[in-house]
Amino acid sequence: FAPIVKGDPTREDALQQIVKNIHRIDGAVLVASKAAGRGNSYAAWEALATLREEFPDDPDLGRELEKLTPRVSTFVNALEKARQFENRKPQQTGSAMSWYLRAKRMYPDSEMAEEGFQRLLDQVLPEGDSLPPTADTRRASGTPSYE
Repeated sequence: FAPIVKGDPTREDALQQIVKNIHRIDGAVLVASKAAGRGNSYAAWEALATLREEFPDDPDLGRELEKLTPRVSTFVNALEKARQFENRKPQQTGSAMSWYLRAKRMYPDSEMAEEGFQRLLDQVLPEGDSLPPTADTRRASGTPSYE
């Protein structure tokens, strides 16, 4: 294709972007395949699913996700339930947070679960607020816990 677009900056830029996208997708599929081969199907699925949001029509990406999904179906289900509760009108914040935490228990390094939970936490706790102290921090500070 390069000779066809040579001299047309718009088409040259478009072709370069296409090539970059193909390399990103191929690289992600390779990394995911290696991660799954080492037994980390959760990381593999999450990496591909994140890229899938950007490239929803890529057949190779879709095929690789389909291969991984049965291995991580409970994790995928937990993320999907969390999103459903988060997107409901009215929003079911507590239920959504619970499902994100459930996904996080299955795969502690999950960026999707962490981002979802943090997004909801930011809604619940306005900027500048923090979580109430736990019993451990109250004991350390000498504050009565009334437990």
